[in-house]
Amino acid sequence: MKKVSIDLPKIIPIRLRNSIDRYGFSYVLSKICGKKKPPRSFAFWIHGWRFSDELTAELLTCHKLPRNLTMLVRNDNEKKALLNEGFLDVRIAGLPFAYVKKQHSNRHKNCLLAFPPHSSESERINTSQKDYMNYLESLKDDFESIYVSLYSIDESSMMRKIASSRGLNVIQGAKPDDANSLFRVRSILDSFEYVTSNVGGSHMLYALYADCKFSFSGPIYEYDESMFYSKNNPHNHSKNYISSVLKLQSEQYLRAKFSEFFKAHPNLGKQDIEYSTHEIGERFLMGRIHILDSLGWTIKGQFNGYATGLKRRLAGKLSIPDKTF
Repeated sequence: MKKVSIDLPKIIPIRLRNSIDRYGFSYVLSKICGKKKPPRSFAFWIHGWRFSDELTAELLTCHKLPRNLTMLVRNDNEKKALLNEGFLDVRIAGLPFAYVKKQHSNRHKNCLLAFPPHSSESERINTSQKDYMNYLESLKDDFESIYVSLYSIDESSMMRKIASSRGLNVIQGAKPDDANSLFRVRSILDSFEYVTSNVGGSHMLYALYADCKFSFSGPIYEYDESMFYSKNNPHNHSKNYISSVLKLQSEQYLRAKFSEFFKAHPNLGKQDIEYSTHEIGERFLMGRIHILDSLGWTIKGQFNGYATGLKRRLAGKLSIPDKTF
């Protein structure tokens, strides 16, 4: 199938030190703060869109963290959830993706980008998505070009082979240890008028924020609990967490919550800037001064952060309870 030009930044591998580094977010923030490279951060910024109405620290993937660690969250609902579970310093700052603005104006008007399900570093999905790729193949006469975005971990998976064998173009999407990952994802989204998916996730919100016409179409994929237990549940997720995730990713839940985005054809995709700017927390974006303070990027913050880290390590070696956390 025809390929189109997509303006993408090069992949720059980085060492992940904390959540702020993931997907190169610390590099996004260092540019905002006028720094050549990001210092070490002493906070936790929650990535990803949790569209649940019943939030918990575990669902926000931070339940095992020290309660006095500075937490950066998307909105007031997330802040309330963490405060209710004992976190002491919770600040509203929007989602990381909201800090990445439009990258270019080279949007292809009749091209489709598809997001199938993806793995995580410790939890791999075992699916070729053959039915979904067949569906995308059936749309080839309706679009100038169709691309499938694969998470970096799934680059060598059967999904790539299945997609390529059907003449679909494959492009690598997000990569946790790439300094330009957030810029790359935004650049990809800026290149397509239509975005579709068969699974719930942050990509929906990001596509809407980039003003793409988004839809759920084709055979919807539902995760199953084998994804969590395939490697003996390495994160020791609770049964409540697993059942909550499976509910949120079920077709029944998605159709009830996002009914207006379920379309018979991706060319009927819907734009909704107002919804996306609200959900992504754009009104809470931090400026330079608040970023420096929240992440411990000031001289005082760096001193306190490294001193606290040293105390924790010493406490662990000596088996002395660390009263700080």
